[in-house]
Amino acid sequence: MQGTLTASGLKELESSIRRAILGAPRGVRRVNREFAPILLQTLVEKASGRPGPDVVTGAYIAAFSVKVDDRGYSVVATNNSPQAHRLEYGFVGVDALGRNYAQPPFPHFRPAIEEIAPRYQKAMEDAIPGWMR
Repeated sequence: MQGTLTASGLKELESSIRRAILGAPRGVRRVNREFAPILLQTLVEKASGRPGPDVVTGAYIAAFSVKVDDRGYSVVATNNSPQAHRLEYGFVGVDALGRNYAQPPFPHFRPAIEEIAPRYQKAMEDAIPGWMR
C-alpha cells in the first residue's frame, strides 16, 4: 500500500518563522531601551518611603543604576550601596562592627520588577511578531 502525505502551509510557516527571527533582535533592543528608564523610575518610587526603605539622604536613590547591555538584549538594575542587600532582604544578627540588628526587609527591587513585568512581557510579545504566541 502506498500513500501520499501532503503538507500545506509550510511556505507560510517558514515565512512567519523567518519574520519572527529577523524581527526579534530589533524588537528586544527597542523594548529593553524603552523599559530601562521605566524600571529606574519604579525602583526609585519603591525605595522612597514605606513599605520600601525610608530613604533619608538621597544617596541611596542616587546609587541606583539601570543599564541596557551593549547588544541591547538585557537590562540590569543595580545599587552598589553597602545597605542595599540589607534593605531588600533584612538582616538579623551582629554586623562586622559588633552592632546587633533585627532589621526587617524593605523590598523595593522585587516589587518594582513585579509591577512592570506584565507590561514588559506584553511589549515583548508585541515587538516580536509570532515569537511568543
